[in-house]
Amino acid sequence: MVFIFCLKVTTPNCTTAVAVMIAAPLPNIMSLLSMSITNLQGFVETLPPQGPEPEEGWGIFSLDCEMYYSSEGLELGKVTVVNAEHRVVFDTCVRPERPIADCITRVSGLTEALMKSRVTMGQVQNTLLGLFNSNTILVGHSLENDLKALKVGWEILFCGCK
Repeated sequence: MVFIFCLKVTTPNCTTAVAVMIAAPLPNIMSLLSMSITNLQGFVETLPPQGPEPEEGWGIFSLDCEMYYSSEGLELGKVTVVNAEHRVVFDTCVRPERPIADCITRVSGLTEALMKSRVTMGQVQNTLLGLFNSNTILVGHSLENDLKALKVGWEILFCGCK
């Protein structure tokens, strides 16, 4: 399996990306890159596209996640996906895997009532893998953090300028 990771390179005016392609078991890659992900249980990878490319391409989507604090740190609380026509195609809160310490409502908009969702992380991942493939273009702020929270590996991730 080949994984491509986005490493941020920051200059005074811009944050750019250096794509690093490594063919190795994922735990070895994480230790090589000294990344903060230590538990890879539950991670999924986007699938290659099936069939010929549609005339309109494989899709462009905007992704945003909201987080809450658990006893373990920041965790996924809500996922929203918008398509290129500005239509919300997926919007759900995620059932907490650990007890909520703080919903961070002032930043996330999440409340304990909203967090009573029955939708699991696995269901969210399956839905996203149905919407996206490895050639789909994702747009968003701090996508690397959102994809980490979603436990989704992406084929190629480009980080843009500030």
